[in-house]
Parts: sequence; C-alpha cells; structure tokens
Amino acid sequence: MVRSSDSGLPDTSGGNDFDMNHDYVKGRLIAHAGGAMGPARYTNSWEAFENSCRHVSLVEFDICRAANGLIVAHDGLEKNYGLEGKFSDHTVETFSRTLYNKKFHPMTARDLISKLPEKTVNVILDIKSDGDEDYAAILKEIDAYCDEFGVRDKVIIQVYSSQDFAATRRLGMNNFILALWKNFHRVRSDKCRRCVDVCFSGEATGFRAISIRHIHFWQDGAEIGHDLVDYFSKRSPMMFMHGQAPEVETATLDRGFGLFTHHPETLLPYLQRS
Repeated sequence: MVRSSDSGLPDTSGGNDFDMNHDYVKGRLIAHAGGAMGPARYTNSWEAFENSCRHVSLVEFDICRAANGLIVAHDGLEKNYGLEGKFSDHTVETFSRTLYNKKFHPMTARDLISKLPEKTVNVILDIKSDGDEDYAAILKEIDAYCDEFGVRDKVIIQVYSSQDFAATRRLGMNNFILALWKNFHRVRSDKCRRCVDVCFSGEATGFRAISIRHIHFWQDGAEIGHDLVDYFSKRSPMMFMHGQAPEVETATLDRGFGLFTHHPETLLPYLQRS
C-alpha cells in the first residue's frame, strides 16, 4: 500500500477486488495475533478480538491443531495457557477451559469464524502446520467453517509458498496474503520472485497482498531497493511490513507500507494526521 506522492514508490493502493469494510487509513494496519492487550501480546483471545474490532478492519490470528480440532493460538506458547507438551496433545475442550496468562479467554477456530457474520472486520489466518499435507488439511477444515457460516469473503489466508497458494485455489478461496519469509531467507532470490509470479498470475479476484519481514528489507545492512519493491508492487495491490520494532513503525508507514502491528490503535491518530 504505497502512495507514490508520499514515498516516491509505486502506488499500490488500488486494484484489489475486495470489500474490506474500511477506509484507507484503517486498511493499512493489521492487528497482529489479535492485537495486544496492554503489555500482553499473542493472546489470540476473545478480548483482543473485540478490542481490535473497534480500531481496524484487518485482524490476524494464528491457527494450530489440537488433538481433535483447530484452535486459535500461536505455536510454542502452550505454557502461557498452563499446558504441558504441544497443543496437539490436548483436546479442544481442554484448551477452551484455559486462560492465556491466567487472564484472557481462548478461542477455537470454529468459534472465531462463527462470529464473523456480526463483525465488520476481516480476519487473516496464519496456519501453523506440520508440512504441506497438514497445511492443506487444516485449510480444508477452515474452508468448511467458512461455508457453514457464510463468511468466505471475510477470511484471508496467509500463504508461505506456491504450494500453499495452490491449496487455497483448489478450495476456491480467493483471499490471500503471501508472506515472504519462512521459506525465503532472501527476498532478492529467484526462488522468491518465481513464487510471487505464480501467486499473482492469472485473473485477479479477492484480497491479494504481500508481506515482508522488516529484517529482510534491510538485508546486508542496506534496503532491498526500489527496484524490488517496484517488482512486487506491480504484481500485488498491497504490501505490508512485518516484525518491525515499535520505534520504526511510523517511519515505515511514511514509506507507504501497511503494517502488522500489536498496537494498531496507537498508530491510527498518526495516520489520520498524515
């Protein structure tokens, strides 16, 4: 999401066939892991969801597999819920009886999706899977919930590869954000460009975006450059930065990028003045 008049970079604010129920300002901010609750991050909780719904129109959540279903939680944070082992060692029912940091109420994936008909926000789902087959299986369960509650248009899937992208397309899920990390340690690589080309080729429908980790934007101590940003922006209508430190968020917005952020409500006044 780059305004050429602000940053000198290409204008990528248009060309997205998707109603995000938001104005331009709110659409540049994604509440990361549901959005923080004070100092508590990655809660992926009901409280975070309700809070973020008051501030933004895009909220990201993490999806993990429990022993008998899907839950909304970030992998590796089992102890924050008072659980031993992995989430997959525990049932959905057990998880639902926990509290994050003894305070915040957890959600199942079905619970989250069931609430979307009454919300104006759209959710980005980051699937924490154990390989391509597990990713596709989790995605199929999410798709079934979307059909059950009639909210396919409100769910955006985070994909990490052309294989992930293909899995969304097989199910007819058109909304996606391509995360250029995890499988791409260097965004200047030919492998990365080929993935972008695959995911953004063909007829464009739905929400389409790219996200880049802030650390990758400064590879080898220098910016990746306008040429690569231009390459990405000609294919993707929107570009978001991920993993930046709070002290550089306003500067990143000034460069025209959207942001994954834990505290979107603190940035709204700045954007509204810009």
